[in-house]
Amino acid sequence: MRAPQKRPQCPRVLTDKEQYVVTAKFGTDELAILAIARYYFQTFAVPASQAWIPATDLARHAFGALKGPRVAAAVLDMLREMRISRRSTFQFSNPECQVCADVLTENERQLMGVFRGLRNSMQSEAYVNALLLCEGNEINPLLGAAGVLVNALSERIEATDGPKEQLFQPVEG
Repeated sequence: MRAPQKRPQCPRVLTDKEQYVVTAKFGTDELAILAIARYYFQTFAVPASQAWIPATDLARHAFGALKGPRVAAAVLDMLREMRISRRSTFQFSNPECQVCADVLTENERQLMGVFRGLRNSMQSEAYVNALLLCEGNEINPLLGAAGVLVNALSERIEATDGPKEQLFQPVEG
């Protein structure tokens, strides 16, 4: 996994609708979800960056070899549903720049509000943030996908010695 690079020349300053990530008081899981989402957004914005690779690496590192890929897929599904409903460009902070990565955009705050609301059984918080995020368009697919992410995080997945049956048989010659 690549660490964000400190860019002293980065001119980023907070706007009136942004805040520092630390002020959002996100837990470890929430910080990982935000970082995974940012890498996916970086992939959407600059496909050649292949930022989906650090997104999946981060998910594996944060949530384990078995749960990580499920969480990464659930984050991607949530973002896809949001992008289908939303009409304007989603503003996100560059995960590769430490100056930018310390800033939480208004859109990121709304996205995390959907996730946090569902995770903490605060349906109205999730609903309001989903409406804002989707700009008044359809929100049920986003809420459903965010619910899948919440469930993926709460699943207890344990490593086993491997599959109970061998799926492929060697060819004997």
